[in-house]
Amino acid sequence: MFFIIKFLEARGERARAEQLLVELLTVIVETNYQQQGPTFPSPYLGAEEILAASVPDRLQDANFEGYRGSSFILKSILEMLVRRGRCDVVAAKWRQLTYCELHEFAPDRVEDVFAWRTPDGTNVSGFANQTQSWAALVAACNDLSAVPTLHGELRQVLAFHILVCPHRATPLVIRSLDVMR
Repeated sequence: MFFIIKFLEARGERARAEQLLVELLTVIVETNYQQQGPTFPSPYLGAEEILAASVPDRLQDANFEGYRGSSFILKSILEMLVRRGRCDVVAAKWRQLTYCELHEFAPDRVEDVFAWRTPDGTNVSGFANQTQSWAALVAACNDLSAVPTLHGELRQVLAFHILVCPHRATPLVIRSLDVMR
């Protein structure tokens, strides 16, 4: 979806791109807030596990209920909307969003963002603040000081890499691809 949004923006279809972002945010926030509807499994599950869940008469039942109320991609979507100045959308969904646990895996070594698996890193989880200054949120979402130099040096590779390894599309990676030119 990130690349579809960037493509639409490059073609001058900003409103359409933003509508996709708004729809993504809405679906993820409302589904997790209501604790009902489709469950979005962790990006660390294999395609086989996710696809097997939809096969009738399967040998094993997949249970994705443990992922309800949390998201690995919500923070990236939120940041993209903030960078596009969509205070109206963010403000309308903020209360519900604060009930969704935001997850992220941060590899210990910068270069491990390019690895399929790495045992060394930190699972970062938390909730957005109940109240949040729009100015502080904009500043945080545009802050490139935490973006490793390697992301900039290998920006073109990183862009293709998240197509193959979508679990590496962390907020920092998306921020670097979305903001850096």
